Amino acid sequence: MVSRWFSKYDVQVSAESHSLLARRIVGALKNAINNNERKKRLMKTQRHLLTVIAVVAIVTLVCLGRLASAQRGKAFVSRTADANAQATETFSPKDHVIYCIVENAKPNTTYKFVWGRYEPPKTTPQTIFQEEQTNGTGNRVVSKFSSPDDLPAGDYSVNVWEGGHMREIFAVKE
Repeated sequence: MVSRWFSKYDVQVSAESHSLLARRIVGALKNAINNNERKKRLMKTQRHLLTVIAVVAIVTLVCLGRLASAQRGKAFVSRTADANAQATETFSPKDHVIYCIVENAKPNTTYKFVWGRYEPPKTTPQTIFQEEQTNGTGNRVVSKFSSPDDLPAGDYSVNVWEGGHMREIFAVKE
């Protein structure tokens, strides 16, 4: 029997017990490695789950935002204010009347319309007309901008405020 002496502890360890100790150490290391791999797999699964939750949350917020904006109303500018009014982006200087129509308007709500003209080099429009309209029970609110003279060519906007902000930009071209 081969034996070794450890002077520090004065302990005699036989070759068989040394081999057993080595096997136990190797087994403990294997268990530690397996546990570490299990933890890595668990963490990877958790990361995937968090990614899925984040994507679902983002999609939900986008859908709710679209739903809220659809319920809030849609603004557009037009040459007419009748039920068949079509959205228009370009007007002629001879168009002396321009309407801004908010569809799906909330009842008993006040809407503020601010009409403006962009004058270069300014990046914000100069206010040329503003008004407030209160919607009674209908689902449309109409603001009418009119000018006795031809409108100068350029870019115009109408900003609509009610709980949120809507902006329509249109142009007058010769």
